[in-house]
Amino acid sequence: MTDEIIIRFLKGNANRDEIHQINKWLQDNPQNIDYLKQLHNSVLLIDIWANTPDKEEQKYIDRILEKTIKPKSNKQTFRTYLGALAAIAATVAILIVLFNANQNHNTENMLLSQEKLWNEYRNSGILLLADGQRIQLDQFENEVILSKDTLWVNHSMYVNKKLNAGKNLICTRQGSLTKIQFSEGTEVYLNTGSILEFPQAFTKSERDVFLDGEAYLSVSKQDGKPFIVNTGTKTVQVLGTCFNVQAYSAKDVFSTVLVEGSVAVSSGKERTLISPEQMYVYYKERKEGKVVNIDPTPYISWKNKEIRFQQQPLKDVAKRITHFYGYDIDFDNPVLSNYELTGTLSLKPDVYKTLNILFSTLPHGDSLTIKDVGMEKLIVK
Repeated sequence: MTDEIIIRFLKGNANRDEIHQINKWLQDNPQNIDYLKQLHNSVLLIDIWANTPDKEEQKYIDRILEKTIKPKSNKQTFRTYLGALAAIAATVAILIVLFNANQNHNTENMLLSQEKLWNEYRNSGILLLADGQRIQLDQFENEVILSKDTLWVNHSMYVNKKLNAGKNLICTRQGSLTKIQFSEGTEVYLNTGSILEFPQAFTKSERDVFLDGEAYLSVSKQDGKPFIVNTGTKTVQVLGTCFNVQAYSAKDVFSTVLVEGSVAVSSGKERTLISPEQMYVYYKERKEGKVVNIDPTPYISWKNKEIRFQQQPLKDVAKRITHFYGYDIDFDNPVLSNYELTGTLSLKPDVYKTLNILFSTLPHGDSLTIKDVGMEKLIVK
């Protein structure tokens, strides 16, 4: 974390990405809060510094600076930062008190505006541009293509008038999929009930997005310019590869499946590299992660509007259907729910059509009935 970003944050000038970086910086290491305290202590010297102290006083100040601020290059650098901090000393003091009182509470406050925005549009099926335009997405399948200041959304063109002010936000509803193509060639498939925050165009040095949900990414390789997927749990960094990330904030499990290339999954000082046909799984509640060898195909089939399964009980297949459409599916017959299936199920715009296709493969499946009991719950009899 650079001092420049910290100073912008304290002055209230940090953008959303920088606020997210500060948030992770504080969560990753409790010592970072101590560093803010040390900066606060240094601010107490600003008045003396401004009054051009004599040589003895300056030596005393230099000794304190060396103890309280991480050495960057020289004391002149320290004086530059202190000069910037002088205008915001009161803000620093308030922030330190808040951090001491309740770190988690203030972490939430830092991202409060982002969370409010996400909660407002979550599962809405909308694309919110940085300039305030709201574009309604189709119910089942969407395509977004970015090029400079324009976007093509399902064959209709829109002009984004604020390219460098904030980011675009896309929210897919339950039962909907969206493909996003960036101007540098990267493609992102966004799964049902997911949120992606992304710029109109990436900068010369960074390519990063923020994900709450699930996405399959085919990243265009650019030397020295990694593609970074930020989530509320982990950060995934790649150069050029194909991989899947599942990071729903409401779920206890975070996972990354690698198809080809290489991926680094990190959080704080922890960093895990995975190879093709491997999956990294992290259990949030237990704070445990592991790498397992897998066949990626069943984990990424959703991007092709399919569910693939190998000797899975019908009840487990139904859970995957539930995830996509948002309907809870219960079986009145326990024997039926444990019937094992192998195959590929095509996802249709309507949950009833998808279930009827599935039931047509079962013994006596034509006699099954689907009853809607309300509250997005279906019972199969």
